[in-house]
Amino acid sequence: MFFVDPTGFPRIKKRISILVVVALAGSCPAKSLLDDPWPVTPGQINPAFQSAKKTEKADPDDQTIEDAKRVLDFNPRDVSSLLSRGQAYTRKGLYNKATDDFKKALDLDPKNARVYACRALLDACTNQIQQAIVGFSKAIELSPEEAGYYHDRGVARAQAGGEDEAAIGDFSKALEINPTDADSWYYRATLERRQGKPGEAIADFSKALAIRPDWAAASYNRGLAYFQAGRNKEAVEDFTETLELEPKEAAAFYNRALARAKTGDLDRAIADYTSALKINPDDPDAHYNRANAYRRKGLGEEAIADYEAFIRCAPAGYPQYVELAKQRILEIKVNMPPGK
Repeated sequence: MFFVDPTGFPRIKKRISILVVVALAGSCPAKSLLDDPWPVTPGQINPAFQSAKKTEKADPDDQTIEDAKRVLDFNPRDVSSLLSRGQAYTRKGLYNKATDDFKKALDLDPKNARVYACRALLDACTNQIQQAIVGFSKAIELSPEEAGYYHDRGVARAQAGGEDEAAIGDFSKALEINPTDADSWYYRATLERRQGKPGEAIADFSKALAIRPDWAAASYNRGLAYFQAGRNKEAVEDFTETLELEPKEAAAFYNRALARAKTGDLDRAIADYTSALKINPDDPDAHYNRANAYRRKGLGEEAIADYEAFIRCAPAGYPQYVELAKQRILEIKVNMPPGK
C-alpha cells in the first residue's frame, strides 16, 4: 500500500484498470466498465458518453441467432452454426441456451478446441472460474499454438486468486506466440505491479502503449507503477496523459495530486484534489489529503473544513484517521491567531 506523504494515509486510488471491454476472447453481457473484471485489480475507466439520444439499431447477435437457426433447421449437425449461436447466446446472457449449443457441438466434434474455449468463456461469465481454467487448458491441449487461449486462461487464473505466477506464465506464452498482443502485455504488467514489481510492470505497460498509444487505462496504470517506484515526475506525466483522454476521471486527478504532493508541488496538488472533488464531492480520501496539503501550507481554516468533511463522509473502516483528523483540527485551532 502506498502513502500519500508523511502526514497522509494509504489510499491511492485504483479505479481505472483494463480498458478492454471484454477481457476474454468472446464476451459476456455488457456491464458497466467500472465493474472490476479481477477482484483485486484497479477498476475500469469510465467510457466517454455518446449522445443521450439512443439510436435504435438491430442487434447483430439476434441476426446471428436467426442465421444459425436457418442453417441448423436444415442441418442440425452443423458445428460452426452451433458455435456461433452459442457465442451469441453468451453475449446476450442466455447462458442455458449457450450451454446446450456448446454441449451439442462437443458431442459432434469432441476435439474442437474453439468449442472448449467458448464454453470456458461461458463458465467465466457465470463465475465458474476453475471450470473455465479447465476448459481453456483443454483448448490449449488441442491447439497449443493459439495465443488467445493462453491469454484467456491467464485472465481466468488472475481472477481466481492465488494463481498470479501461473497467470503471468500464460501471458508470457501468449506473448511468445504473438508479441504484438497489447492486452497480454497489459495484463502481465497489472499482475507485476500487484506483486510489487513496478520496474517490470512499467516495461510491460510501455510495450502495451507502444502498440496502442491512446490507451488511457494503460497510461493510468503505468502512472501507478511509476508512483509505486517513487518516480513521481513520470507518474504525473502518465496521469496527465490519462486525463487528456478521459478528462472526467476523478481517480486520475486524485493520484496526480498524490504524486505532485510527493514532489512538494502543493498548489497544483490542491488544484487536482479540488478537480477530483468536483467529480466526486463525497470522496473522503480527497478531502483528507487536500486537508493535509492545506495544513502543510499553513492554511488552517481550509484544512479544518476538509478534515470536517472527511469526518462526515469517512467509511467505517477509517476510525484511526477520523481520530487523527479530530486531533489535527484541535491542533490547528490551538495554533490559530486570536480572532480566527
